[in-house]
Amino acid sequence: MKLKALIDTKANIDFNSIDPVIKPPSSLNPMPVMPQYDPTKGSIFSNVPYVTLFINTFLEAVCKTDILREVFDLSQTTAKQKGDFVRWYTEKVLREIDVENAAAIGEFAARAIAPNFDVLTRSIVAPAYSHMAANFLFVDGFLGMDNAEDLGLILAQSMVDSAIENMNSDPTSKFLALADGFVNFFRSLGLFTKTKAPLLGYYVGNEWFVAAVNYKQITRDVCERNMF
Repeated sequence: MKLKALIDTKANIDFNSIDPVIKPPSSLNPMPVMPQYDPTKGSIFSNVPYVTLFINTFLEAVCKTDILREVFDLSQTTAKQKGDFVRWYTEKVLREIDVENAAAIGEFAARAIAPNFDVLTRSIVAPAYSHMAANFLFVDGFLGMDNAEDLGLILAQSMVDSAIENMNSDPTSKFLALADGFVNFFRSLGLFTKTKAPLLGYYVGNEWFVAAVNYKQITRDVCERNMF
């Protein structure tokens, strides 16, 4: 499979070593359902096997890739800086595709960040981005058991590419690296459109609220916690 050869050598990632926690079942591929949601459990669709497969694949890639471990650690910046950037960037990219209520979506996407976090560590940021992507892909109908692992790796690759291009010695450069990598992933799938991108903005904002619920419960690094 060509996908696993796509990672730039500067990223220092070995996809052959990645063994997702949940493997596709051999005979069961359940139909999508809307589960009862407990915000302390992670993704709002965490009971769907291929949602969990996507998330675990992506998080394992983060934990095994030096540049991804670095770009997802925003502890040298403030939550207000991150929130201001998310608001500005979301509005900008939505205006570029002629979304009329871009400002309102940008405001919602950023609303939960500054008031709820003292510091944004990798253990907050990496799971949040994986859940944003997984939830949107699931609701859109794009994510399935047959492509969940590949999509998790493609998102990781997109983040690597953007980090190499955008990240520098300024800690705030990570904001653009994360944002471009995230949006470019959906662009590559043909999903960042005038009709679908606003829904993605909703899931971005919603996931920051969910992360705020879990914030005080996080006591260990995400990579140590999952022992990838």
